[in-house]
This record gives sequence, structure tokens and C-alpha cells, in this order.
Amino acid sequence: MTDNYTTACERAADYARVELAVGTDASTLADALITQAAAIWAANTGRHTAARELLRVWHEVTR
Repeated sequence: MTDNYTTACERAADYARVELAVGTDASTLADALITQAAAIWAANTGRHTAARELLRVWHEVTR
């Protein structure tokens, strides 16, 4: 894997540890990280409208 991939994984793991330590529900955290990853992938592959819509729907569901 690339250095960028390794760094991103390390940062995501650090973030998850902090969020879990302050009491964030594990399933909510997993859902958020998966949604963000899917939106990033969509945007990175030129699907900007899909990325925005995915985040909009996720925001509506988690209100």
C-alpha cells in the first residue's frame, strides 16, 4: 500500500479510538466512517452529485 493509504488508515484508527473513548456508539461510528469512505470514493471517481446525495441522505437519517 502507499504511504497515503497507511497514513489515512492510521488517522482513521486514531479518530475511532478517540470517538469510542468519549462514548460514541460503535455502530454509529462505523456507519459514519463507511458513509464518508463511500462519498470520498464517489467524488474521487467523478461522481460528485452521488457523493453529495449520499452525504445528504445520511445526514437526514441521522438527525
